[in-house]
Amino acid sequence: MVLLERLRGKWAVGVGIVIGVAMLAFVLTDFLVSGRSLFASSEMEVGSVNGDGIDYKQFMTRYEARANVQQAMSGQSLSEDASEYLREQIWQEYVRQETLDASCAQLGITVSSEELSSVILSADNPHPIMKQLFSNPETGAFDRETVLKFLQNLDNVQPAQRAYWLEVEGEIASQLLQDKYRAAVSRGLGVTKMEGELRARLQSVRVDAAYVVKTYASLPDSAVKITETDAKRYYEVHKKSYRQPERRDLSYAQFEVKPGPIDFERAEEWMKKYRDEFATAEDAGKYASEMGDDRSGARWYSRGELPVSLSGWAFDEATVGETSGVVSDGDSYEAARLLARRTMPDSANVRHILFSFQQHPADRARALGDSVLRVLKSGGDFAALAKELSEDPGSASQGGDLGWFAQNTMVKPFADASFSGAKGDLVVVESNFGVHVIEVLGHRGSSERVEVAMLKRLVQPGSETYQAVFNEASRFAALAHQPRRSWIARLFGAGKNRVQEVRSAMDTLLRGMTVQEARDVEYNSRTLNGLQRSREVIRWAFSANVGDVSSVFELDGSYVVAMLSRVKESKDGYASYEAVREQAEAGALRDKKAAQLVASLAGGGNSLAEIAQAKGEGVQRAASVSFTSYAFGNVGYEPSAIGTAVALGKEGEISVPVEGNNGVYVLQSEAVVTEAVDAEQLREGAQQTLRMRSGYEAYEALKLMSKVIDRRGKFF
Repeated sequence: MVLLERLRGKWAVGVGIVIGVAMLAFVLTDFLVSGRSLFASSEMEVGSVNGDGIDYKQFMTRYEARANVQQAMSGQSLSEDASEYLREQIWQEYVRQETLDASCAQLGITVSSEELSSVILSADNPHPIMKQLFSNPETGAFDRETVLKFLQNLDNVQPAQRAYWLEVEGEIASQLLQDKYRAAVSRGLGVTKMEGELRARLQSVRVDAAYVVKTYASLPDSAVKITETDAKRYYEVHKKSYRQPERRDLSYAQFEVKPGPIDFERAEEWMKKYRDEFATAEDAGKYASEMGDDRSGARWYSRGELPVSLSGWAFDEATVGETSGVVSDGDSYEAARLLARRTMPDSANVRHILFSFQQHPADRARALGDSVLRVLKSGGDFAALAKELSEDPGSASQGGDLGWFAQNTMVKPFADASFSGAKGDLVVVESNFGVHVIEVLGHRGSSERVEVAMLKRLVQPGSETYQAVFNEASRFAALAHQPRRSWIARLFGAGKNRVQEVRSAMDTLLRGMTVQEARDVEYNSRTLNGLQRSREVIRWAFSANVGDVSSVFELDGSYVVAMLSRVKESKDGYASYEAVREQAEAGALRDKKAAQLVASLAGGGNSLAEIAQAKGEGVQRAASVSFTSYAFGNVGYEPSAIGTAVALGKEGEISVPVEGNNGVYVLQSEAVVTEAVDAEQLREGAQQTLRMRSGYEAYEALKLMSKVIDRRGKFF
């Protein structure tokens, strides 16, 4: 009994130690993998600027308020793209407030309420936002009286309208502050007369040069030895050229979900079920649009535009009102009903003025369209009104002219008005884009057309098909996990070939399918190699270890299993040495080759011809080289060779060996031409360019100095 008790005691202690170690390992693994600290205060921050955190809840409060305003004004919920754009807009606002706005406050740059009111109410030079919102639809002019009435009634408008106005006011104030900052920076910059004269001297000289080049490729890599010390030294010297965020490389297998036999059977059964109802529907186009998968309803077709299985039937066999049988067309089943047959123009030319439903409520857009129609019928200038009022950015600058187009390239209401109207007709039509004021400019050609309502059923994967593909992806993921070592073995250095093991397993398991690669994926990337809805895969990659295999991710129409194959770390905005080791080694190799080639060419002879003969190279020529040249001879971008050739100056002068991008050069000046250049014109041009760039570059420099840390990828 005593022995048993002792064994029990020791066993309990041993079990306790094992459990304790396991729990500690679990906790430490969680924190090490996720990059968290036990005492971190930034877990709920979407980022920080100058060490000041941007709280997730505050960020989302601002986002939701803005989203609610947009939804109330448009009457539609935000799409995924619109939500992403809004989050990006809010993030940029936070960054601007902590950088540019803060800098303005320190400098005493402000926008007073009087300045803001002056801009909002300015009739002589209205702000673009105000002009867009408060223009008279009949004249296109900014309507100051409407603004005054709106502001006087601001306390009585709908909450969404008031919130929207406050957003507009804030945006105008922000733009004014940015304009002041840019102006202050710009006024502090200039190009002196001396700089203008220097530019003139540099641009006035043109040189015809002869040269000998020994390319880096001419020296075998095996002839040069580099060490890791060489590569690290090169990295440190050129570190600024490696400014980049942290990145990941992934391998992944994609399992596409495609319709199976049961999906084709169901689509055909559906068509047979509803074909007879379609044949007797009072409005066949509306029925096809509402019930089928082709929302265009009834359309006009030329002979070559219908599916082959229906073209002959519609043009040669059917009578008006007749309905075809169910036919298969690749990934769909269809039935057609012939509504009309007539000769119509092949193409039309119209111009239009669009009032977009994205910019206005439907009633407002209709009222604007009717107002403009009245102005046009009274002799208004269509082109001028289109440039001023149209919300179609593609045609507004052309006076609304859309050029020549075929009937089915436009939405049906627009196409019907364009092809059925006579030249000179003015008409207002409504489409899903908004309200269009159309003028028909002409028609060209003619041919027989048929109006057909098409009831279509797409063959789409059903739940059984999705489940079967998901099961296949899950089996693959489970088998791909098998090469994993235990965490204890990995802790002591085992499993170093984990990436190769998993990749080999993936290739074997896919049985002919291709393992795809995604390189240099960034923390805030939205898609993986263009795959839609792949953001979750990217988020996983930034919390995984090299060699880890993911679970199954569901994307649009496919499943993905990924493996993290490489981590490219970044510190203080610069890629780590390990992340760019290959580039650093290549750079160090090139530098050592350059040193050898410089030494070789330095003792090659007393003339260019002697050097060329001694090194087995020909003498080449570059004509009319100046400091403004981009390319040098036949070798492309070589600023060192260009600068050296122009600097030689005297005819016949030979340079020392010069390191370039592609090789080492020895150059000789053959002819020097000096041209007259207007120094003052160059100075003014340089100053204008400098001032144009200054505002943007100053803001970018502010952000760089402010240590902007973006952690949005944890949440979105």
